[in-house]
Amino acid sequence: MSELSCLVKRRILLFLDSATSLEQYFSGIYVRFDSELLVALLSNGYSAASLSLVYRTERYAALQFHRIADWSYIAGFTWLGGSSWKPKNLQGIPIKAAFIPIHGYRDLIYVSEKNVWRLTGYDGEIMYELQYRLNFTTTFSIPEDRQYGIPKENGTWNGMVQKVATNQVTIGIGPFDYTDDRLDVVSYLPPIWNYKVTVYIRQPDIVMSTLQQILSPFSLEVWLVIMTIVVSLIASLASIWRLYSTHFSTRDDNAFNIQEYTTHVLGIFLLQGHGATLRILSWRLVYFVMYFLSTVLFIAYSAKFISNLSVRRPSLPFTDFEGLLEDGSYKIRLLAGNVYGKYLQESKESTLRQIYKQMIAPHVRDTGGEPLDNIQSLCSTPKTGYITTDRMVRIISGKMACTVLGLRDSYFPITASLIISKDSPFRRLFSNQIQALRRTGILKRMNDNTFPIKMTEVIKEPPSSVALDTVAIFFSILGTGILISMLIFAAEVAFQKRYGNNQRLH
Repeated sequence: MSELSCLVKRRILLFLDSATSLEQYFSGIYVRFDSELLVALLSNGYSAASLSLVYRTERYAALQFHRIADWSYIAGFTWLGGSSWKPKNLQGIPIKAAFIPIHGYRDLIYVSEKNVWRLTGYDGEIMYELQYRLNFTTTFSIPEDRQYGIPKENGTWNGMVQKVATNQVTIGIGPFDYTDDRLDVVSYLPPIWNYKVTVYIRQPDIVMSTLQQILSPFSLEVWLVIMTIVVSLIASLASIWRLYSTHFSTRDDNAFNIQEYTTHVLGIFLLQGHGATLRILSWRLVYFVMYFLSTVLFIAYSAKFISNLSVRRPSLPFTDFEGLLEDGSYKIRLLAGNVYGKYLQESKESTLRQIYKQMIAPHVRDTGGEPLDNIQSLCSTPKTGYITTDRMVRIISGKMACTVLGLRDSYFPITASLIISKDSPFRRLFSNQIQALRRTGILKRMNDNTFPIKMTEVIKEPPSSVALDTVAIFFSILGTGILISMLIFAAEVAFQKRYGNNQRLH
């Protein structure tokens, strides 16, 4: 058994007499937790045996026995461990873990009732649940550089990845994105997080009192179609009147002209009635179509316009990576020690590579600091963007002095989990427990408790009244219209005085 250390990751079945003292037999031998060493203690002249799993939770810890089955010549096997015979009790051993604090979310607090240190946040809830299920304690530490970990030029790592890879700690707590180079030095537990990474910028100020507010209920294409319809209807009325006046006698050939057609059509679209119409079916049919269409458009416009007045929706200057690159006026920052910069730099998409080259690389020295400080800087620094996850924005949104918005149409999905040392004997045990937490819905419950589902239909505050600046544009249009009318009237009066009363104004 002196060579057992070379066989720790193999399944071994060892037969011993029941009189053998296992403590003495394995004295000085480190039987790892994941070695799967089964010892069959034979008794009653080898007609019966007990089967036990033998292991040590740590190198110098006491030898542990986990009895899983009995065997007899008559009854055969009797399994004692149910469907799972693997041990799940770590006997309260300390496990070292590294984390990066986020003030107000991932903090280390002391629970005096239980005399333990506990990590808050979704990550801390997961660790606390694992501690409860597996019976171990956690010793926490913070990396000096406060980084998750990226490779250095000399091939070594920094941050928590370096601590886990060199066995300074067993587990790295936090959402570690799955990357190929990290898989070479550490192992991942089963996926826990799925989130979106994009560029976040400060929400632009909402300017409502503009001409755009009046035109915004309909798109440019709709306005062009409406203008085309108006011109077509004017032409239809002119054609009908021309044909009617040609084939039928009329009292006044000037009863209808282009000004009258235009006034009629525009008036109908503004839901105004007209008394002078022809009593012919074709003319009335055109009028029916105009009134029906104007009513439908009025309802659609009013609904959207009222919605715009009630709910102010910000509009970003761009909504995707292409628009961000085309704008070109923003400086993009990212948190030091994450993998997003390398992802953009080595992306197959030329747009992402150009964003890194033009907007990120010149400002690499500006990166670093706490996530809250980086995102908070968006409120005070104009024309600045920050690459982060929707999860991080939700974590610190309540501490922001402004509102930040991400690109709606462009992002890249990320899967992340905790990392664990490749040499850890508890890797499989922790992986099984994470799978069990996901399968039973406990992970989802933890996530919902930490990040309550945003109910978009629930109005947290009563809707505000429409302010004067919101409708100032309409009063401006009214005043401008009255002023122009008075100027035109003055011009008409001057025209009449100069050329006499024989000129009609209608």
